[in-house]
Amino acid sequence: MKEYNVKQISELLNTNPETVRRWIRSGKLAASQSSKKGGNIISEEALLQFLRATPKYAGLAAILAASAVPSLSTPAIMGTFLGGMITGLYKTCRRQITPDQIKQYLQKQIAKSKKTIREKQKQIRKLQEEIQQEQEHLDKYSYALEHFDLEEMAEELNRKRKAGAKNTESKKEEEE
Repeated sequence: MKEYNVKQISELLNTNPETVRRWIRSGKLAASQSSKKGGNIISEEALLQFLRATPKYAGLAAILAASAVPSLSTPAIMGTFLGGMITGLYKTCRRQITPDQIKQYLQKQIAKSKKTIREKQKQIRKLQEEIQQEQEHLDKYSYALEHFDLEEMAEELNRKRKAGAKNTESKKEEEE
């Protein structure tokens, strides 16, 4: 029989690991612990029992027990997908879920994912432009450090600074 840890259950049900621990502490989800370091272990049977007893996840239990999904040993990504889908549909449909509702839900999620991808690609392009600008600055500073006479630059900057200070003093005197 397959066994799961808290992290795997949280991924399967698309919830926080602390929520799973709370279910275990409250007795809603049966678990065993061989050692403190080993953490909680949940059997497939205990998980199915919890899913059937919890309205939010009852649909997931039915799908996992009776449908095309052969068992809970399906990769975690499929479980996460189904858990998220059931949770999303459960929030909008209080009655039996129909194939059309699943289709609409999946189409909505596809559109949402495409939009997120476009936004992230836009952010990536902007970051790439910023990186390019920063690289150009870095190249200029590195070139200056390697090729310019820094003493001469310092003298020139100090001359300009003194000239600027004299101009400021002259303007103040003229104003008075």
